[in-house]
Amino acid sequence: MAFAFDTIRINGKILSVGDTLARLQEVAGSPNAQGQIFNQYGGEIGQSYSYYINGKTVTFDVKSGKITRINEQY
Repeated sequence: MAFAFDTIRINGKILSVGDTLARLQEVAGSPNAQGQIFNQYGGEIGQSYSYYINGKTVTFDVKSGKITRINEQY
């Protein structure tokens, strides 16, 4: 089951859609997995950063250096 959020708390700090990639890395550290996001024509439009936190996979989509989506999967 997956859920999308606008904010998430990690290590007592809040991350929100619109925060920068630098803020994500400052709060959450290095991701467990990283990938690219492609548009329908195969052009890269962003990156995804996945973290394993408290038994869940939390994925942050980042476009133009800003978090655009936070997805939590159980």
